[in-house]
Amino acid sequence: MLRGMTRSFTLTERQETELQEWQAKIKELFGEYGHYDYTFTPYGMGMGVVVKSHLTKTTLDLSHVEDW
Repeated sequence: MLRGMTRSFTLTERQETELQEWQAKIKELFGEYGHYDYTFTPYGMGMGVVVKSHLTKTTLDLSHVEDW
């Protein structure tokens, strides 16, 4: 096992905007943002990005395959 290895991923401006809008709707409905899992999946041509809300048990796909 590798130790001390750090990987970072960034969201595009479009992805960040969509994420913030989704989180704002969750807060409006539930009174809190809750916790999220971020899944980044490299596909060679682009990066798949899915965010899961533990509070709502829903996911938001930010992959935007059309932009690859």
